[in-house]
Amino acid sequence: MHPLISSETHARFAKPEALTALRGGCCFPPIENFVAWGSITSDPQFAPFVKRIIELAERYQKESFPELRATCYMEFRRTGNRSHFEQLYFTRRRILATLFLAEAFEGFGRFLDAIADWTWLILGEPTWCLPAHTNTADPLPDPGDEIVDLFSAQTAQLLALVYALGKNRLEIVSLNLPKWIRKTIIERTIKPIEDHIETFFWARGQNNWTPWVCSNVLCAGLAVLDGERLQAYVQKLILADGRFYERYSNDGGCDEGPGYWAVSPFCHFLFCEQLYQASGGAIKLTYGDEKFRLMAEYPANAWIGKKWVVPFADSGARMSLSDDGVLRRFAERAGNPKMLKFLDCFYTENPPRYKSSGVEKSFPVENLLRTIANLVWTHEPASENVAGYTKPKEGEVLSGARPEGCHWYPILQALYAKSGRIFLAAKGGNNGENHNHLDVGQFIIGVDDEPVVIDMGSTEYTRFTFSPQRYEHPILSSVGHNVLMFDSFGQHPSDQSRATDLSFEETEHSIRLAMSLESAYSAEVGVSSYRREIDFDKAVGVVTVHDTWKLLKKRKPVLRLYTRTPLANGTFSGSLAFDSSAPFETEEFPVTDSRMLESWGKLLYRTTVWPTEGDAGELTLRFSIR
Repeated sequence: MHPLISSETHARFAKPEALTALRGGCCFPPIENFVAWGSITSDPQFAPFVKRIIELAERYQKESFPELRATCYMEFRRTGNRSHFEQLYFTRRRILATLFLAEAFEGFGRFLDAIADWTWLILGEPTWCLPAHTNTADPLPDPGDEIVDLFSAQTAQLLALVYALGKNRLEIVSLNLPKWIRKTIIERTIKPIEDHIETFFWARGQNNWTPWVCSNVLCAGLAVLDGERLQAYVQKLILADGRFYERYSNDGGCDEGPGYWAVSPFCHFLFCEQLYQASGGAIKLTYGDEKFRLMAEYPANAWIGKKWVVPFADSGARMSLSDDGVLRRFAERAGNPKMLKFLDCFYTENPPRYKSSGVEKSFPVENLLRTIANLVWTHEPASENVAGYTKPKEGEVLSGARPEGCHWYPILQALYAKSGRIFLAAKGGNNGENHNHLDVGQFIIGVDDEPVVIDMGSTEYTRFTFSPQRYEHPILSSVGHNVLMFDSFGQHPSDQSRATDLSFEETEHSIRLAMSLESAYSAEVGVSSYRREIDFDKAVGVVTVHDTWKLLKKRKPVLRLYTRTPLANGTFSGSLAFDSSAPFETEEFPVTDSRMLESWGKLLYRTTVWPTEGDAGELTLRFSIR
């Protein structure tokens, strides 16, 4: 047994009698099944997506192949840039997936040659591993070391679906091409996992890598393996994914933020559902568990309203949920009516992206598993009836606003609440979380389903993002958050840097979250006590943040609030009045980071609050509806 996998995990998730029910192949119809694919393409809700995919495929037939030069791969080690190579890398995969979908939609054979060309191109790449994931000092990967990273796994999944669903059609072009696909997938993905899965850190279940990789390489294994070899391979993946599930917070909260929920619990579900279908329902894994039910609803709680989500950790501020069919099946398998109701509301305001013509900009087509699953499962929803949920009637007008309510995650230590026009989010936690920012005590305030006092969220990934220099970036440090700094000293990165003595209380008229933050600062700062109390008076629509602190020496404290609009006439956005017990000033905060631009546009605002210098102090911030 793998030393990283507990016997408890083994007993719960890797029962040999269930594995014998596994059948190789794919959960979706082959593209020569004209009845199945015809029912999808004739479904009116997919019409814009189908039309745009075919238009793009016609264009891609004439595209030249983007070169992946060695010097481009080496940029990550030389300059820290990872976007130049990745843009070309993902373009290749998006084009192949688009061509394959177009052939599935049409079935005429006119895209088969182009599919063969782009498949051959990707098969010939020296590595499928991104330069950011090689973990070597050398700027080029070791040819003797096949690394199964996030996107080598996703590449294997893409080619596996081309093979499993398109084999009979591809053999019209070449009998040997499918053989090459199968051989390459086994050499680059299957064998390394079979031989030494323990060398891959994602097998430990520590973060989103585990279900993200497992869901993709499971798809690859089902496509190219069968019999006892498939069973042994799948058992290794079940053990790894089981480790992730056992380590995941029992309250269902995602410490990586809403953005990474879509590649952690979401991918865990994709992993489970593939096994469920490949075993004829014999392998249910975590279906039926309370934790699984809670995992499903996290986006519903972290939703501010409209297109906005709480961007704690490395998340963007705009909710990206393009997989309507997959998400609904997740909620149905989990028996979670709250998630289903959320999806009804969210998609009222933000129609699923397959109903948009902007496919190449907004839909993850290169992830063929998610794309096909979304098409098939939207068209053929799961049959479970979920207690507490009633499907909206045809023509019923739904509200796209977040409903009122409060959800407290006691393990994650995150609060999401809406009452009247005000939304409040706040967190405790620790500074050793996955995709962490130095933000213990951070709060967000929204009005009318829009963020006003914000968390700026994720920045563009470079070589330094996941290095010892991570917190030199001001957005990721306490400089970019609304926690106190003392003489330019912010919080310290460590899982011991955490909120303590935390209390949460909700009554009919108020919500109160209080925590001690002194342990979030290093000993050299000399914070002997720092108490933050956040009170939300639901009856009158007022949020009060009260900080008190004591230091071992005199220091100059500072607190920064980041907002989407300037402070004018005592209000943000003309609707949220602001008052402070200490002097403050507001200035423009230009946005240049590419990922922040996607969330916020070119301009934010920063209000800097200056409490009195000394060895003790207090600060009160008051936000109210005007």
